[in-house]
Amino acid sequence: MNADIYRRVENLIRVGRIKTVTPSKPFHTVTVNLGDIVTKELRVLNLRAGKDSTHDLPSIGEECLVLSVCGVLELGVVLVGLNNEDFPTPSQNSDIKLRMFEDGAVISYDTKNHILQAILPQGGSAKLVANVEIDGKLHVTQDITTNADVKAGNISLKSHKTSGVKSGGDTSGGPVP
Repeated sequence: MNADIYRRVENLIRVGRIKTVTPSKPFHTVTVNLGDIVTKELRVLNLRAGKDSTHDLPSIGEECLVLSVCGVLELGVVLVGLNNEDFPTPSQNSDIKLRMFEDGAVISYDTKNHILQAILPQGGSAKLVANVEIDGKLHVTQDITTNADVKAGNISLKSHKTSGVKSGGDTSGGPVP
């Protein structure tokens, strides 16, 4: 086997670590430290890149695979997500589907106990822009505030009247819709 064929076979699949990350359009690029060399900027595989798409850049030092068409590293595509000692798996529970973020935020779903959790770090906030319907109980551990009216059935918190109002220490009647 000549040297060029040997080099191409060796470069078909290489294991390395992300050295640099460059967010750019139309696609993000990374360089990969393969031990003996550092690649030129290569594209990173996304889970989706069509009508539905994802955006999730790898971390510096994250272990990865470089898949090189015909063994030409310059044509390589980088696959990330290999756990190792520096970036170990965050759970050993096969029932948990989990996403952990570098700031401490966690989104998880427990398929056995049917529990969906979104936990944000101190000072975090969530914004949901949609009509929301809750089919189940709602338990809140802190105050609820609103700039709009609150209604229970057809009784408005802002504009309801109260029946049986008397002066003095008597208690008024119930709200009138």
